[in-house]
Amino acid sequence: MGPLSLKTSSRLSSLLPSWLVVMLLACGLPPQAIAEDNPLPPADCLVVDSDSNLDDLRALSVIAPNRRVVAVVATDGILPASEGALTLARLLAAGGAQGDPIVIQGNGRASAAPEPPAWGWLQDARKDAQRLDNGLQRVVQASPFRVLRPVGPDRLAEAVSSAVQDCLTVGLVMIGPWSSGVAYLDRISDRLRFVLAQGRSPDDPADPDWDRVNCRFDMASCRSAMNHMGAVPVAWIDFPKDGPAYPLDADLVNRFTANPLAQALRGVMQSDEQWKIQQLWDDGPAIFLLRPEAFRKVGEHYEPAVTPTEMRKILGEIVSAR
Repeated sequence: MGPLSLKTSSRLSSLLPSWLVVMLLACGLPPQAIAEDNPLPPADCLVVDSDSNLDDLRALSVIAPNRRVVAVVATDGILPASEGALTLARLLAAGGAQGDPIVIQGNGRASAAPEPPAWGWLQDARKDAQRLDNGLQRVVQASPFRVLRPVGPDRLAEAVSSAVQDCLTVGLVMIGPWSSGVAYLDRISDRLRFVLAQGRSPDDPADPDWDRVNCRFDMASCRSAMNHMGAVPVAWIDFPKDGPAYPLDADLVNRFTANPLAQALRGVMQSDEQWKIQQLWDDGPAIFLLRPEAFRKVGEHYEPAVTPTEMRKILGEIVSAR
Protein backbone atom coordinates (compact mmCIF):
# COMPACT_ATOMS: atom_id res chain seq x y z
CA MET A 1 0.00 0.00 0.00
CA GLY A 2 1.43 3.33 -1.01
CA PRO A 3 1.71 6.43 1.18
CA LEU A 4 -1.25 8.78 1.53
CA SER A 5 -1.14 12.03 -0.40
CA LEU A 6 -0.65 15.43 1.23
CA LYS A 7 -4.18 16.35 0.14
CA THR A 8 -5.58 13.31 1.95
CA SER A 9 -3.46 14.06 5.00
CA SER A 10 -4.82 17.60 5.12
CA ARG A 11 -8.40 16.35 4.91
CA LEU A 12 -7.79 13.88 7.74
CA SER A 13 -6.29 16.61 9.88
CA SER A 14 -9.52 18.58 9.64
CA LEU A 15 -11.58 15.60 10.82
CA LEU A 16 -9.53 13.95 13.53
CA PRO A 17 -7.28 14.82 16.47
CA SER A 18 -3.70 15.31 15.40
CA TRP A 19 -2.38 12.38 17.45
CA LEU A 20 -4.82 10.02 15.74
CA VAL A 21 -3.93 11.32 12.29
CA VAL A 22 -0.24 10.67 12.98
CA MET A 23 -1.00 7.12 14.14
CA LEU A 24 -3.20 6.31 11.17
CA LEU A 25 -0.80 7.71 8.62
CA ALA A 26 2.05 5.80 10.23
CA CYS A 27 0.06 2.60 9.75
CA GLY A 28 -0.63 3.47 6.13
CA LEU A 29 -4.41 3.35 6.53
CA PRO A 30 -6.31 4.21 3.33
CA PRO A 31 -8.87 7.06 3.39
CA GLN A 32 -11.90 4.74 3.42
CA ALA A 33 -10.59 3.12 6.61
CA ILE A 34 -10.88 6.27 8.69
CA ALA A 35 -13.88 6.00 11.01
CA GLU A 36 -15.00 9.48 12.11
CA ASP A 37 -17.22 7.86 14.74
CA ASN A 38 -17.09 4.47 16.38
CA PRO A 39 -19.91 2.48 14.70
CA LEU A 40 -20.70 0.76 18.00
CA PRO A 41 -22.59 2.61 20.75
CA PRO A 42 -20.93 2.55 24.18
CA ALA A 43 -21.74 -0.23 26.65
CA ASP A 44 -20.89 -0.55 30.35
CA CYS A 45 -20.27 -4.29 30.21
CA LEU A 46 -19.60 -7.04 27.72
CA VAL A 47 -20.66 -10.66 27.36
CA VAL A 48 -18.28 -12.76 25.24
CA ASP A 49 -19.71 -15.93 23.66
CA SER A 50 -17.00 -18.28 22.42
CA ASP A 51 -16.30 -21.80 21.19
CA SER A 52 -12.90 -21.76 22.90
CA ASN A 53 -10.45 -22.18 20.02
CA LEU A 54 -7.02 -20.54 20.14
CA ASP A 55 -8.24 -17.49 18.20
CA ASP A 56 -11.04 -17.10 20.77
CA LEU A 57 -8.45 -17.10 23.56
CA ARG A 58 -6.44 -14.46 21.75
CA ALA A 59 -9.58 -12.36 21.35
CA LEU A 60 -10.33 -12.68 25.06
CA SER A 61 -6.77 -11.63 25.94
CA VAL A 62 -7.38 -8.45 23.93
CA ILE A 63 -10.88 -7.67 25.20
CA ALA A 64 -10.85 -8.62 28.89
CA PRO A 65 -7.97 -6.34 30.01
CA ASN A 66 -9.42 -3.37 28.11
CA ARG A 67 -13.19 -3.66 28.65
CA ARG A 68 -15.35 -4.85 31.53
CA VAL A 69 -16.32 -8.42 30.66
CA VAL A 70 -18.90 -9.76 33.11
CA ALA A 71 -19.59 -13.15 31.52
CA VAL A 72 -17.80 -15.52 29.15
CA VAL A 73 -20.12 -18.15 27.68
CA ALA A 74 -18.64 -21.38 26.32
CA THR A 75 -20.69 -22.70 23.39
CA ASP A 76 -20.40 -25.93 21.41
CA GLY A 77 -18.21 -25.38 18.38
CA ILE A 78 -14.56 -26.11 17.85
CA LEU A 79 -14.60 -27.43 21.42
CA PRO A 80 -17.64 -28.92 23.14
CA ALA A 81 -19.04 -26.45 25.66
CA SER A 82 -18.00 -28.53 28.69
CA GLU A 83 -14.35 -28.65 27.60
CA GLY A 84 -14.34 -25.08 26.34
CA ALA A 85 -15.63 -23.71 29.64
CA LEU A 86 -12.70 -25.21 31.53
CA THR A 87 -10.19 -23.90 28.98
CA LEU A 88 -11.64 -20.38 29.23
CA ALA A 89 -11.71 -20.58 33.04
CA ARG A 90 -8.07 -21.61 33.14
CA LEU A 91 -7.00 -18.73 30.88
CA LEU A 92 -8.90 -16.16 32.95
CA ALA A 93 -7.23 -17.52 36.10
CA ALA A 94 -3.98 -16.05 34.81
CA GLY A 95 -5.30 -12.63 35.85
CA GLY A 96 -5.38 -9.26 34.13
CA ALA A 97 -9.06 -9.05 33.24
CA GLN A 98 -11.10 -6.04 34.25
CA GLY A 99 -13.50 -7.03 36.99
CA ASP A 100 -14.23 -10.67 37.72
CA PRO A 101 -15.82 -12.41 34.69
CA ILE A 102 -18.11 -15.37 35.27
CA VAL A 103 -17.53 -18.41 33.05
CA ILE A 104 -20.78 -20.06 31.98
CA GLN A 105 -21.10 -23.35 30.14
CA GLY A 106 -23.58 -22.74 27.36
CA ASN A 107 -26.00 -25.14 25.77
CA GLY A 108 -25.27 -27.18 22.68
CA ARG A 109 -26.91 -26.95 19.31
CA ALA A 110 -30.67 -26.70 19.08
CA SER A 111 -32.21 -30.17 19.31
CA ALA A 112 -33.79 -29.81 15.89
CA ALA A 113 -30.60 -28.60 14.22
CA PRO A 114 -28.82 -30.88 11.75
CA GLU A 115 -25.30 -32.03 12.38
CA PRO A 116 -22.67 -29.40 11.51
CA PRO A 117 -21.48 -29.48 7.90
CA ALA A 118 -18.91 -32.15 7.15
CA TRP A 119 -15.96 -29.78 7.19
CA GLY A 120 -12.75 -31.66 6.53
CA TRP A 121 -10.85 -29.43 8.92
CA LEU A 122 -13.15 -29.67 11.96
CA GLN A 123 -11.76 -32.86 13.51
CA ASP A 124 -8.16 -31.65 13.29
CA ALA A 125 -9.13 -28.21 14.64
CA ARG A 126 -10.84 -29.86 17.60
CA LYS A 127 -7.77 -31.98 18.36
CA ASP A 128 -5.60 -28.85 18.29
CA ALA A 129 -7.98 -26.97 20.60
CA GLN A 130 -8.08 -29.88 23.05
CA ARG A 131 -4.36 -29.37 23.68
CA LEU A 132 -4.89 -25.79 24.87
CA ASP A 133 -6.00 -26.72 28.38
CA ASN A 134 -2.85 -28.78 28.94
CA GLY A 135 -0.76 -25.91 27.66
CA LEU A 136 -2.47 -23.48 30.02
CA GLN A 137 -1.94 -25.82 32.96
CA ARG A 138 1.80 -25.51 32.39
CA VAL A 139 1.84 -21.69 32.40
CA VAL A 140 -1.03 -20.72 34.75
CA GLN A 141 -0.42 -21.67 38.36
CA ALA A 142 -3.72 -20.44 39.79
CA SER A 143 -6.80 -22.66 40.00
CA PRO A 144 -9.29 -22.19 37.15
CA PHE A 145 -12.19 -19.81 37.65
CA ARG A 146 -15.35 -21.50 38.85
CA VAL A 147 -17.62 -22.52 35.99
CA LEU A 148 -21.39 -22.22 36.17
CA ARG A 149 -23.02 -25.16 34.41
CA PRO A 150 -26.72 -24.32 34.04
CA VAL A 151 -28.89 -27.12 32.71
CA GLY A 152 -31.06 -26.17 29.76
CA PRO A 153 -31.69 -22.89 27.94
CA ASP A 154 -33.89 -21.34 30.67
CA ARG A 155 -31.22 -21.75 33.34
CA LEU A 156 -28.60 -20.48 30.90
CA ALA A 157 -30.68 -17.36 30.28
CA GLU A 158 -31.00 -16.85 34.03
CA ALA A 159 -27.23 -17.17 34.50
CA VAL A 160 -26.39 -14.60 31.82
CA SER A 161 -29.15 -12.26 33.00
CA SER A 162 -27.79 -12.43 36.54
CA ALA A 163 -24.25 -11.69 35.34
CA VAL A 164 -25.36 -8.42 33.70
CA GLN A 165 -27.81 -7.29 36.39
CA ASP A 166 -25.54 -4.46 37.58
CA CYS A 167 -24.85 -3.19 34.04
CA LEU A 168 -26.95 -0.37 32.64
CA THR A 169 -25.88 -1.22 29.09
CA VAL A 170 -24.38 -4.38 27.58
CA GLY A 171 -22.55 -5.34 24.39
CA LEU A 172 -22.37 -8.91 23.12
CA VAL A 173 -19.23 -10.19 21.37
CA MET A 174 -20.20 -13.33 19.47
CA ILE A 175 -17.14 -15.33 18.35
CA GLY A 176 -18.73 -18.79 18.32
CA PRO A 177 -21.93 -20.45 17.07
CA TRP A 178 -25.26 -18.98 18.13
CA SER A 179 -26.60 -22.00 20.04
CA SER A 180 -26.28 -20.33 23.45
CA GLY A 181 -26.99 -16.75 22.38
CA VAL A 182 -30.45 -17.59 21.13
CA ALA A 183 -31.34 -18.75 24.66
CA TYR A 184 -30.39 -15.56 26.50
CA LEU A 185 -30.81 -12.70 24.02
CA ASP A 186 -34.37 -11.95 25.10
CA ARG A 187 -33.34 -11.82 28.75
CA ILE A 188 -30.74 -9.09 28.17
CA SER A 189 -32.56 -7.23 25.38
CA ASP A 190 -33.60 -4.36 27.67
CA ARG A 191 -29.96 -3.32 28.04
CA LEU A 192 -28.32 -4.77 24.93
CA ARG A 193 -26.76 -1.95 22.88
CA PHE A 194 -24.84 -3.83 20.19
CA VAL A 195 -23.74 -7.22 18.92
CA LEU A 196 -20.24 -7.63 17.48
CA ALA A 197 -20.01 -10.91 15.57
CA GLN A 198 -17.35 -12.79 13.66
CA GLY A 199 -18.32 -13.79 10.12
CA ARG A 200 -21.31 -12.69 8.11
CA SER A 201 -25.04 -12.71 8.51
CA PRO A 202 -26.77 -15.67 6.86
CA ASP A 203 -28.72 -13.11 4.83
CA ASP A 204 -25.70 -11.09 3.66
CA PRO A 205 -26.05 -11.19 -0.16
CA ALA A 206 -22.33 -10.78 -0.80
CA ASP A 207 -20.48 -13.96 -1.75
CA PRO A 208 -23.35 -16.38 -1.04
CA ASP A 209 -21.02 -19.37 -1.33
CA TRP A 210 -18.68 -17.94 1.31
CA ASP A 211 -18.76 -20.27 4.33
CA ARG A 212 -20.39 -18.61 7.37
CA VAL A 213 -18.91 -21.05 9.88
CA ASN A 214 -20.44 -19.77 13.12
CA CYS A 215 -23.92 -19.63 11.59
CA ARG A 216 -23.67 -22.88 9.65
CA PHE A 217 -22.62 -24.81 12.74
CA ASP A 218 -26.17 -24.27 14.02
CA MET A 219 -28.11 -22.42 11.34
CA ALA A 220 -31.46 -22.80 13.11
CA SER A 221 -30.17 -20.98 16.19
CA CYS A 222 -28.38 -18.39 14.08
CA ARG A 223 -31.53 -17.45 12.18
CA SER A 224 -33.59 -17.45 15.35
CA ALA A 225 -31.06 -15.14 17.02
CA MET A 226 -31.36 -12.67 14.14
CA ASN A 227 -35.08 -12.45 14.90
CA HIS A 228 -34.49 -12.02 18.64
CA MET A 229 -32.12 -9.08 18.17
CA GLY A 230 -34.68 -6.80 16.54
CA ALA A 231 -33.27 -3.32 16.01
CA VAL A 232 -30.04 -3.88 17.99
CA PRO A 233 -27.06 -2.80 15.85
CA VAL A 234 -24.97 -5.75 14.65
CA ALA A 235 -21.44 -5.37 13.28
CA TRP A 236 -20.21 -8.45 11.40
CA ILE A 237 -16.43 -8.74 10.99
CA ASP A 238 -14.96 -10.93 8.24
CA PHE A 239 -12.09 -11.23 5.79
CA PRO A 240 -12.54 -10.51 2.08
CA LYS A 241 -13.33 -13.69 0.18
CA ASP A 242 -10.75 -13.03 -2.53
CA GLY A 243 -8.39 -10.89 -0.50
CA PRO A 244 -5.08 -11.67 1.22
CA ALA A 245 -4.71 -14.08 4.14
CA TYR A 246 -4.26 -12.60 7.62
CA PRO A 247 -1.88 -15.05 9.36
CA LEU A 248 0.09 -14.64 12.55
CA ASP A 249 3.88 -14.67 12.71
CA ALA A 250 6.46 -15.39 15.41
CA ASP A 251 7.11 -11.71 16.06
CA LEU A 252 3.44 -11.16 16.91
CA VAL A 253 3.34 -14.22 19.19
CA ASN A 254 6.36 -12.91 21.11
CA ARG A 255 4.64 -9.55 21.66
CA PHE A 256 1.90 -11.00 23.86
CA THR A 257 3.34 -9.41 27.02
CA ALA A 258 0.91 -6.64 28.04
CA ASN A 259 -0.76 -8.45 30.95
CA PRO A 260 -0.96 -11.89 32.59
CA LEU A 261 -3.61 -13.09 30.11
CA ALA A 262 -1.43 -12.22 27.15
CA GLN A 263 1.68 -13.65 28.80
CA ALA A 264 -0.05 -16.97 29.50
CA LEU A 265 -1.20 -17.18 25.92
CA ARG A 266 2.30 -16.40 24.64
CA GLY A 267 3.63 -19.30 26.69
CA VAL A 268 1.07 -21.64 25.16
CA MET A 269 1.70 -20.44 21.60
CA GLN A 270 5.47 -20.66 21.95
CA SER A 271 5.25 -24.32 22.94
CA ASP A 272 2.36 -25.29 20.63
CA GLU A 273 2.63 -23.75 17.19
CA GLN A 274 -0.89 -24.49 15.95
CA TRP A 275 -1.16 -20.74 15.36
CA LYS A 276 0.93 -21.26 12.22
CA ILE A 277 -2.10 -22.71 10.40
CA GLN A 278 -4.53 -20.09 11.72
CA GLN A 279 -5.51 -16.59 10.70
CA LEU A 280 -6.67 -13.62 12.75
CA TRP A 281 -10.26 -14.92 12.72
CA ASP A 282 -11.77 -14.11 16.11
CA ASP A 283 -9.00 -11.60 16.70
CA GLY A 284 -10.85 -9.44 14.13
CA PRO A 285 -13.87 -8.51 16.30
CA ALA A 286 -11.56 -7.91 19.28
CA ILE A 287 -9.40 -5.53 17.25
CA PHE A 288 -12.53 -3.86 15.83
CA LEU A 289 -13.76 -3.22 19.36
CA LEU A 290 -10.61 -1.26 20.22
CA ARG A 291 -9.48 0.02 16.80
CA PRO A 292 -12.52 0.33 14.51
CA GLU A 293 -10.59 2.72 12.28
CA ALA A 294 -8.67 -0.28 10.92
CA PHE A 295 -11.83 -1.60 9.22
CA ARG A 296 -14.21 -0.46 6.51
CA LYS A 297 -17.82 -1.26 5.74
CA VAL A 298 -18.28 -3.57 2.74
CA GLY A 299 -21.94 -4.13 2.06
CA GLU A 300 -23.43 -5.59 5.24
CA HIS A 301 -20.19 -6.47 7.01
CA TYR A 302 -16.80 -4.97 7.88
CA GLU A 303 -13.44 -6.07 6.48
CA PRO A 304 -9.88 -4.99 7.32
CA ALA A 305 -8.90 -1.77 5.62
CA VAL A 306 -5.23 -2.48 6.29
CA THR A 307 -2.76 -5.04 5.02
CA PRO A 308 -2.00 -8.23 6.98
CA THR A 309 1.31 -6.74 8.08
CA GLU A 310 -0.42 -3.62 9.38
CA MET A 311 -3.10 -5.67 11.14
CA ARG A 312 -0.42 -7.67 12.96
CA LYS A 313 1.25 -4.41 13.91
CA ILE A 314 -1.99 -3.04 15.39
CA LEU A 315 -2.65 -6.24 17.33
CA GLY A 316 0.95 -6.29 18.50
CA GLU A 317 0.57 -2.76 19.88
CA ILE A 318 -2.51 -3.84 21.85
CA VAL A 319 -1.03 -6.98 23.40
CA SER A 320 2.55 -5.81 24.02
CA ALA A 321 3.84 -4.34 27.26
CA ARG A 322 3.80 -0.57 27.34
